[in-house]
Amino acid sequence: MKEGIIIFPLLDNDGETLEDIHDALQRILVDMFGGFTMQEGQGGWRNPATHRLHMDKVAIYSVATQDTPENRRALGTIAVVCGMLGEQDAVYVKDTQGRVSIIAPSETLPATEFAEMKREAQQLRTLLVANRPWWP
Repeated sequence: MKEGIIIFPLLDNDGETLEDIHDALQRILVDMFGGFTMQEGQGGWRNPATHRLHMDKVAIYSVATQDTPENRRALGTIAVVCGMLGEQDAVYVKDTQGRVSIIAPSETLPATEFAEMKREAQQLRTLLVANRPWWP
């Protein structure tokens, strides 16, 4: 087994809690990978486009899973969906091969990759809707 990591802020850019998204993220990680470990931490980064400094209290989610293309892609898709829901500029992901990506949900992907990512995000949204009564 290998480890995958998603780092996601505890608060949004306005200082409001992202608790509902964390609840959904935890359910998704359990459903897709069988479980997770979460540790709290703190991090900082500067957005290269806006030069805005972000200092965040974060949740560091670790999952243990097989190293497959599907599992690597699932980690990225989960990060994109949660990033979009939380209106984040970027989300940190470390895949099961140890590759680190800073995923910016708002960036445009190549058309074929975007279409596939959108399909996977819709599947995750269906999972959210089925498990979370707060979904709008």
